[in-house]
Amino acid sequence: MYRAGITLIVLLFGLNVAVMGQTLVASGQHSVTLQLPAIALLDIEPAGSSTVNLSLESPVEAGEPLIAGTGSASNTNWLNYTSAVSEGGASRIITVQITGGIVPAGTAIRLHTGAYSGTGAGILGIPAGTLTLSDTPQTCISSIRGAYTGNGSNNGHRLNYTLDVTDYGLLTGGVPTSLTITYTLIEN
Repeated sequence: MYRAGITLIVLLFGLNVAVMGQTLVASGQHSVTLQLPAIALLDIEPAGSSTVNLSLESPVEAGEPLIAGTGSASNTNWLNYTSAVSEGGASRIITVQITGGIVPAGTAIRLHTGAYSGTGAGILGIPAGTLTLSDTPQTCISSIRGAYTGNGSNNGHRLNYTLDVTDYGLLTGGVPTSLTITYTLIEN
């Protein structure tokens, strides 16, 4: 009997500890404020190579037109952007325009903005296709929301420039012409 009594006491003691452990409850709370900034960043990659050289080649035979050779197109630049629109804000667009210089008479500078490619995410923009550049802003990418393209070459939208002859009667040779082409990321 003595042994049974000791066993009973141990069991009761163990039961008492378990009940006390379940009644201890602690909790706490605090407020967390979140602030997400509206962001609009844009650049052209690769960095440091923002100059595009376009030219037409002379024909090798009299009576032939100017040749749209390797110098008449450039597709080495990429448009990168990061966007976070304001609450209730409209989508964003990227416009392009010539802001310095004059396109030589009888020629046209065309821009084809390629489809998105890269390591980014979000609601990336929709390219407009091919535009003939002028001093009037034109939308080259639309419908950008919260998104980032990834940084550097092979991320974002490839910029394909071409130099085309539109009117041979207006062509004059000679001094090279410099143009400044400006891209702007704005709310739509």
